[in-house]
Amino acid sequence: MDGGKKLLLEEKSKYSFHYIAGHSLQWYLKFSGRAIVFLAGFNILTLLISSIFSYRSLVYDLLSVISFFIEISVFTIIGYRLYKEISFKTLITGWKINSLLINATIMGFIVGFFSAVYKWFWIQETWTFYNLTIEPVYKIIWAVIFSLIGALYYRLFHFKKQI
Repeated sequence: MDGGKKLLLEEKSKYSFHYIAGHSLQWYLKFSGRAIVFLAGFNILTLLISSIFSYRSLVYDLLSVISFFIEISVFTIIGYRLYKEISFKTLITGWKINSLLINATIMGFIVGFFSAVYKWFWIQETWTFYNLTIEPVYKIIWAVIFSLIGALYYRLFHFKKQI
């Protein structure tokens, strides 16, 4: 098989169902894997530290606020980095936004699900069972919003310098 046909087959495979917006699931997990582990670990650490004092204490409230600001900061940085990396590879804006939204959804779901599962086992109250569905959804929403803010920041302040 000559090089042209092989390249055509490789390009066709990028549009198959194994790829989401031009990237495989492994690519998304590799790109934001450290951030996912950091956020899930930080959420669990927050719950562990607050459980030493008491679940319904000022320490838990304070750590929850700090955890929220760290989460939105990480979501913003990942959105910025993803948009920056994809900007070098393609000029198709729709693919950049799709990749950004998919990455934010994956990150928000995994972080929210691990946090909800940990709360379910640790706190053992009725609301934690319902939290298994609610927490991943609102983490996805926050991840999408702040990833888009990171991408918008890159687009407004850094993209024009490269052109």
